[in-house]
Amino acid sequence: QSGENEEWHGEDVERGDEEMRRVDLQTAVGILARKGYGERDFEKEIQMYFRIFDGGNKGYIDLRDLKRVQKEILEESAAGQWGFDVAELRDSTLEAMIREFDGNRDGVLDLEEFAAVLRPILSRPSS
Repeated sequence: QSGENEEWHGEDVERGDEEMRRVDLQTAVGILARKGYGERDFEKEIQMYFRIFDGGNKGYIDLRDLKRVQKEILEESAAGQWGFDVAELRDSTLEAMIREFDGNRDGVLDLEEFAAVLRPILSRPSS
């Protein structure tokens, strides 16, 4: 019943209908790709995430940045926005995270170091 060229426009589904037309994954991916949603630009995503962490647009992420983002996440978690609890990490753990990925040992994460952490995560197929 499904095909690569089949496209669903929603004509056969109205609000309140109990039966909805099923679209297989291959068809859904094809539709999204034709609409421009098929390709992810990992480098742009990484830059976007880096800007979120890099408070003040300094060009690096330091302990203060990690603490600020952690605080925001904890506040959102407490408000129920995540649907699960998030544990607070100690400063020593956040510092260890920086040390782990700080390739040039300057005590902060620059864009390339941050990207090296995120690339494998972002490029992993979603389950």
